[in-house]
Amino acid sequence: CINITASRLVLNCQGNRINYSQSALGYGINVSDSKNNVTIKNCVIWEGDTTPTARSHGILLERANNNVTLLNNTVYTKGGNSSVVRARGGSDNMIENNTLTATAADSVALFLSNANATVRGNLINASGVDGEEDAYGIYLDNSDNNTIANNSVYSGLSIAIALASNSTGNVIYNNMFNGSESSVTVSGSPFNNWNITLRSETNIVGGPRIGGNYYWTHDGNGFSQECTDIDGSGICDSNYTIATGNVDGYALVSPYASLSVSRCGYIGRDNTLYNITSFMNSTGACINITASRLVLNCQGNR
Repeated sequence: CINITASRLVLNCQGNRINYSQSALGYGINVSDSKNNVTIKNCVIWEGDTTPTARSHGILLERANNNVTLLNNTVYTKGGNSSVVRARGGSDNMIENNTLTATAADSVALFLSNANATVRGNLINASGVDGEEDAYGIYLDNSDNNTIANNSVYSGLSIAIALASNSTGNVIYNNMFNGSESSVTVSGSPFNNWNITLRSETNIVGGPRIGGNYYWTHDGNGFSQECTDIDGSGICDSNYTIATGNVDGYALVSPYASLSVSRCGYIGRDNTLYNITSFMNSTGACINITASRLVLNCQGNR
């Protein structure tokens, strides 16, 4: 739909919708080679074909795009082998407060192969297709020195975040990672930091301190769900060793009990985190909340 061929510009969609790839391969927004200092904000980008085309990325930063900011966008893709946001070869980019949703098999919500990016405050969801190929929330491929913080990342059929191909020096903290196979996987990527120094501040799951990340699965066997917290600090008592050179020393514990929701009905248990795990339909009212002190997390589902 839109090809950006200049530097030092701002594209403000003002909440308007870009409906792309309706009948052929295409991108919602493509930033051309070596274009820098570009801001894309307040866009709703939707892959509109009823029979989606593979490799039709929502936002594409393909070659050496530096200082690009993606802010307050909602981007949705349906094609296989597609990325909602795909960034290769650039540096010092900012991806903040976006909602990124990939629904196809073998897709990635956020693909990074760059350096020194900041990924902050996003809702990232790769729901995938049951029985087909993997769908990743965040995938780092030879991507170094990025800061990934304060994001909620989900993969309905695979892995929330994957680091591959010598992705090193990344700082990853205060995220919520949920994957059906695993919350996180690391391959050939030593020396990443999965926590910062503890500080007293409300973390992403409502606990009292920020340090590492929260790791959970729908089956209840994520590290943060199974670790002990004897002193009630909101931090797991043991380190989470993800891979060689990849250790979360301050993995988070939720102050709430955690339950999954897959159909409409009543939510009525105090002090509980309810996570919606699929799209839900109703001819009338869908969810009725009849309790206090709870969190309803839709995880980008409809």
